[in-house]
Amino acid sequence: MDLQDYPMLHQADLMLALLKVAQERDASLADVMARLHRDCVKANEPWPCDESALLPLLAVVRDHLLVAGLLVEAQCPDHLRITPRGRAVLGQNPGGVDDSVLLQFPEFRAYIQSQRKAGRAEECGSGAFDEGWEAFRSGASHDDNPYRPDRLEHQDWQNGFFEARGELIPYGHWQELRS
Repeated sequence: MDLQDYPMLHQADLMLALLKVAQERDASLADVMARLHRDCVKANEPWPCDESALLPLLAVVRDHLLVAGLLVEAQCPDHLRITPRGRAVLGQNPGGVDDSVLLQFPEFRAYIQSQRKAGRAEECGSGAFDEGWEAFRSGASHDDNPYRPDRLEHQDWQNGFFEARGELIPYGHWQELRS
């Protein structure tokens, strides 16, 4: 499945769907999948035939939202509940949430940094994390990511870019410096 062919299934849309379903009730990934399917039908967008390819992406999104404190595990196994922080972020970002939004939280920044220290980017052999880091330092935009969104290198590049931004410029002030 090439996510570029499914504009409603990018990271920001997946996070948004997960937060919205968790806002309504304790939610499982199957509940989120059903919500995404309904949204695609409403928008007359095609639905990918292989839902099993989308589940790992939803799992990554779930993990990022848990680390950032926007979701917590509910009492029912495999279900999630939105936190007050999650409600606030959802209210401030009704069009979508992605890692760039989550980087405002120290827990998430620490997680990204620990992933780098653990050699995650080096394990994939791409060096994309370092490329993203250098891209920020050289004045590139996060839209300049050279990797396809459904590739691990895309996420590694993005993580490097936003970690560099978070360490070099205090959160919320980087736009002032770019203008």
